Amino acid sequence: MSFLKKLFDYKSSLNVKVLVSMLVTLLIIIFFMEMSNLYIIDIYQRRAETTYQNSLKLYSEHWNGTFDVINNSLITLVSATTDNSYNNICHTDDQLILETSKVLLVKRLVEFARVNKQFGAFIYVPQRDIYLESYKNLGGYEDGKNISNEIKKYIEETNIKNDRIWDWIEINNKSYFVKVYHMQKGYVGAIIECQSILKYLLDDDSLVGAAAIIDENDKVVYQLAKGINFDNTSPSAFSENLELTNYRIGMIPSEKTLYSDRILIALIIISFFIIGIIIVLINMRVQMKIVLNPLGKLKEAMEKFSSGDIDIRLQEDSSSNEIKTLYRTFNFMAEQITNLKIDVYESELEKQEIKSNFLRIQIQPHFYTNLLNLIYGLAEIADFKSIQRICIITSNYFRYILNSNNTFVSLDKEIDCIRNYTEIQSMRYPGFLKFSIESAVNASDYMVPPLILQTFVENSIKHNITYVPMLYVSVDIREENEKLILNISDNGLGFSKDLMKRLNEDENIAEDGKHIGIVNVKQRLRLIYGTKAHVLISSNESKTVVTIEIPMTRTKGE
Repeated sequence: MSFLKKLFDYKSSLNVKVLVSMLVTLLIIIFFMEMSNLYIIDIYQRRAETTYQNSLKLYSEHWNGTFDVINNSLITLVSATTDNSYNNICHTDDQLILETSKVLLVKRLVEFARVNKQFGAFIYVPQRDIYLESYKNLGGYEDGKNISNEIKKYIEETNIKNDRIWDWIEINNKSYFVKVYHMQKGYVGAIIECQSILKYLLDDDSLVGAAAIIDENDKVVYQLAKGINFDNTSPSAFSENLELTNYRIGMIPSEKTLYSDRILIALIIISFFIIGIIIVLINMRVQMKIVLNPLGKLKEAMEKFSSGDIDIRLQEDSSSNEIKTLYRTFNFMAEQITNLKIDVYESELEKQEIKSNFLRIQIQPHFYTNLLNLIYGLAEIADFKSIQRICIITSNYFRYILNSNNTFVSLDKEIDCIRNYTEIQSMRYPGFLKFSIESAVNASDYMVPPLILQTFVENSIKHNITYVPMLYVSVDIREENEKLILNISDNGLGFSKDLMKRLNEDENIAEDGKHIGIVNVKQRLRLIYGTKAHVLISSNESKTVVTIEIPMTRTKGE
């Protein structure tokens, strides 16, 4: 007791006070957390029960879909429009045609078994004693022979209905589902072993202990188990219908204890909650005195400072060294913020100027009027499809342009923008423009500043389209040393040597409203990436290449 009293009386260290009080609190909380484990186990078991049921439902839906696909495949197998093979084996007397048709049908059966790897397929024409099959997925030669004999017997003894319901049969102590269609004078069908349906449920024996096929009378007709027998009356047994059969899939988890004493759990929860509230209140009272009140003063001072009272300072006379340090740090930061206020203001003005230039680029009245003239010209010749197309791509283009005020956009959206822009220009100048783009990266995985590609592509077209017989503009995107390399090239007239020099030396070449886009892109890249981004322009009389190098910025999902 004297040791604890000494610790609490040691006012120069906030750490000691908080450590001792929190240690006592944590010891009590840990004790009651152990008691709450029963409740956590119960919640886990309930969730496990739901998970098992949902998983079995998805599994049964998979097989329902598979049976349905096989039904359609069987009908397609004998009703192919490319030849009359099935009709021939039922009716033709020409031996050559008959044998040829049998070969073609066997190929189809083999292909059926190759695509549907768990199924076997067969065609049977009793009157001609023709039986064709592909059972390579169902065992060896003897298994195939036994299946063939039992299928013939099944067809002879069963009134075959051309519905979509599969039947259950047993062959040599093995259970199968079979479906037969009566087509003309013969029968076509498929068969799958029940083991193939259930075995995937038992891949992990730590999750599933037994699986079974259950009939309408809740009788188990076939089961697979690892260590336990399937008991359909067990409270932990789950089942789901196989809709295209008259049977169900059943499953029993390996862990049977999915339920526990809920009354005891309820008492533990209530006790833990009440005791926890009491502990928290006591701890808050202690912390209020030694921590929260001094921090409250600091909070109040910070709120006043953020509201404009930049002259507020705290007296460094607290009872603990840590609080003194916080007060001293606050006072120092307040001085620093006051001194930096002018610098921040000037930086903000620079950003506003760049944003203003960015918006000026977006407003292009000549481009708008040229679009309207183009639409008017198309309307005069009643080219309504072209009008519809240009309206769609123009809408997509403007939607992107007018919503490009974010710092970053997805690279694939930037690519869509330049595709829309070049398509518009191709319609304005048919036969004078060819555009191509190659990307060695997945564009949806990366973010770039908006309009960095569009600005240079637009510059290439606007300044060259009427000066060369055919303008070729290409964009190449690749990744190199954790950076994105964006190349825009054209075969236009290029820049003058003086302008090239000023561009590559980062001089401001925006004069009389010209080259605002290039200047704006370089300013934005400098603000976003600092010295990590580069724009290099090379040009001669027949080719201009703009290379933009920026750090890779991945999308949020990466």
